[in-house]
Amino acid sequence: MDTGKRVVARIPTRIAPPPRLTTNSEVATIEYLRWKICLPVPKILAWSDDPANPTRSEYIIQDHFDGVQLHEHWSQMDTSQHMLCTKALSLKLHEMAGLDFPAYGISTLPMHPLKARA
Repeated sequence: MDTGKRVVARIPTRIAPPPRLTTNSEVATIEYLRWKICLPVPKILAWSDDPANPTRSEYIIQDHFDGVQLHEHWSQMDTSQHMLCTKALSLKLHEMAGLDFPAYGISTLPMHPLKARA
């Protein structure tokens, strides 16, 4: 079904820690950030940490965000714009640093998905 909607499909690299843990932890962390802070984080549409799924790889499918990367405009920005941008980024980082995680270690979701989750 072609709706014209753009999505991002992400597949883990094999140089990372075990993909099953990496994928599950990343999904859990993204969902935690979406729930806890006001940060534009792409919604996870589907994911699987089971390499036996039909794609034969762990994956995350997320909404696509339109926009431009900061490095593409940084050189055209003046000092005032640099300061505003840097301040906005530091406020978001401060907000994230202030989050209270319930435990140490990696975040994971309570159940391992056997099928893609939406």
